[in-house]
Amino acid sequence: MKNLITKTYKLILSLPITFSGIVMADMALEEIIVTAERRSESAQDVPISMTVMNGAKLQDLNMRSSGELGTQVPNLRTYNDSGENSSVQIVIRGVYSSGQTYMAGPSSLLYSDDLLLDSYISHGLAFFDVDRVEVLRGPQGTLFGRNSTAGAVQLVSKRPGDELEGYAELTYGNNSKTRLEGAVGGPVSDKVGVRISGFYDRQDGWLENIHNGEDIYDYDTYAIRAIVEYEPTENVDVLFKAQYGSLDQDPLLFQSTIPSPHAYSGMGIADAILNNPGPESGYSKANTDLSQSDLDNSVEDTQLNLTLNWGLSGMALTSVTGYSDVGFSFINDADSSGAPIFHQYNAVDYEGFIQELRLASETDSPLQWIVGGFYMDADMSSRVTDDLTGLYVLYGYDYPGIGFGDMDLIDHNSKSSAIFLQTNYSWTDKLKTTHGIRYSRDKLERVRTAGDFTMFPRTSNLSFLDYSAHEDGGSEVFVSDYRDDATTKEITWRLSADYAVTEDMLLYSSVSKGFKAGLLGAMYNTVEEEYVFVEPESVIAYEAGFKSQWLDNRMQLNAAAFYYDYSDYQTYTQIETDFMFTRSDINIPEVSFTGIEVELVAQATENLMVSFGLGMVDAKIEKYAPNAVDDLTGNKTPRTPDLDFNGLIRYDIPLAKGILSPQIDFNYVGDYYSQIENVQKIGDYWKANLRVNYQPYESGLKLSLFVQNVGDKKEIQQVYNANDAYGLGTDLTTFDPPRTYGVTARYDF
Repeated sequence: MKNLITKTYKLILSLPITFSGIVMADMALEEIIVTAERRSESAQDVPISMTVMNGAKLQDLNMRSSGELGTQVPNLRTYNDSGENSSVQIVIRGVYSSGQTYMAGPSSLLYSDDLLLDSYISHGLAFFDVDRVEVLRGPQGTLFGRNSTAGAVQLVSKRPGDELEGYAELTYGNNSKTRLEGAVGGPVSDKVGVRISGFYDRQDGWLENIHNGEDIYDYDTYAIRAIVEYEPTENVDVLFKAQYGSLDQDPLLFQSTIPSPHAYSGMGIADAILNNPGPESGYSKANTDLSQSDLDNSVEDTQLNLTLNWGLSGMALTSVTGYSDVGFSFINDADSSGAPIFHQYNAVDYEGFIQELRLASETDSPLQWIVGGFYMDADMSSRVTDDLTGLYVLYGYDYPGIGFGDMDLIDHNSKSSAIFLQTNYSWTDKLKTTHGIRYSRDKLERVRTAGDFTMFPRTSNLSFLDYSAHEDGGSEVFVSDYRDDATTKEITWRLSADYAVTEDMLLYSSVSKGFKAGLLGAMYNTVEEEYVFVEPESVIAYEAGFKSQWLDNRMQLNAAAFYYDYSDYQTYTQIETDFMFTRSDINIPEVSFTGIEVELVAQATENLMVSFGLGMVDAKIEKYAPNAVDDLTGNKTPRTPDLDFNGLIRYDIPLAKGILSPQIDFNYVGDYYSQIENVQKIGDYWKANLRVNYQPYESGLKLSLFVQNVGDKKEIQQVYNANDAYGLGTDLTTFDPPRTYGVTARYDF
């Protein structure tokens, strides 16, 4: 009976299947080659949970940055508290690096052509001229740069190639959105290839400021990349990449969901100035005394990579040398009113250098191995300054021409080094096991100068930016050259097994240990009167899943289940309830995450393509910090939706002159809490995007009409609750951008 079932199964797979009379024998899905385990192999052969999108799919989804990945990747969410495509925080399987400093390695790391982007201020990476994006779920405790406990995202740019090719693209949409993008590349000699690509993107603001009638939230961004590939011999390949990007936009303005009157109404400030128009306007209007020229949310990002691949006898040597330089500036109004109650400024300069060496076997032996080392040295300077003049006036401290605020200056150095080894052994042609180990050492050093509440001459809304003016105001610095350092060491490992049931079905399971270095706390603990050290976090992760192909690879179905047992989970919590600065970085002793991912991609008919993804996570605090104000044992971790669902449906309609392809993509985000106290539940919404493509036969031309966020839903990105918003008597909330629509023309040559 078993043999009969097997033979019948193979016979069915060998037959050309028909739907509505359309023969489907030659409609196999494209094989995508990835480097998720530092070797080139089919994504369907890699025994980990991962989502891969090539450049064509990113175009079809109109996906332009890493900040949009969460709409089509199960169990991945991206959050942005400052502005579109800046300081994006990536959350994989619910693991969120809340409380992180700009220098603390995030739980989910981002790589750009093997260059580790260690600070999340550079994680709003623009997608242009992309070969593919790989999202790897689960601890990357062996083969990847600095260890990450949640996962990693790899962006791989297109290389020059063997023939001259390129494209030009123009998009125009509402709010005067204008985007230009293009690339050209190919060989310039038999040994050298070059590819140049770039884009420019701008849009006018859509949020009306009732204080002065200006429209807020415009942006202006561009980037350029040059890749040079040199092959001096058959065995040597050298790749150099230089990339520069600039983003200049208004910040995602904090608003309040609490209708007027403001909590400070009747305390000496005119109600018109305190008016909060957000709820009644559907969050299309706001109130701030900062003009558009005052507001700032800008990023400058430089990336330099040099990658050497050298084929030796039975081995391959890879060297990755990288440098990144990121500057970030942020000025925003954080009180949801037209009074100068709380204006904030943050500036960051980051420089990082990495060097990685890998030596990998390249033989037919059942034993394969990769051994290597990693080193990173990064410097960051950060400056935070606040203007609290209006708050002091409310409490009776009114001195004409004098402002009140505070300041915080930090110089930070982070060094990380590691050695690692991973081996694979094929016991049979079906069974393979993987064994990995890594030793990591991280050292942090910081010099911090923090200012007490200060006085300064206030002649404009931006007077508080001048650090010397604070000193001239007569205040005293309460911490001068505060120095602290910390060193953490850890061994991480991975064991996995995969079994090829057939050529089209792979089963796998794994257990691994992940680790994230300790951090020098970002927040001043007003109870202990110090900046606390947060211990390293670690996780034991269990995962099992399968990858399968059906109907002659016209359908792929992949699924995985996981369980995480976290120790010393890094986060922050409330430490007292009066006035301001009520939070401190802490470790939670025990946290668990349990969940699944399911992904389906199918060429259902010759004309119909569908893909669906499902993610579920149950996150729970098993044991809370013993010295916290409240015991939060049993609470959910923040920013962890219990359910997400996404899909894409495209139908190709052959016409006399070309192909018309209408499509819809959508996603659902379930309930989650923005804060660890679980005060306010948000999420539980659907979003959809529409697109219609028209491609004339054999022309290289493609025309597209698109509508993003069809329902014009301004969903909450983040909310700081009223009792947690720095004593301002209101909540602080950021929202998604509204509906956008437009047309794109693209020409490939």
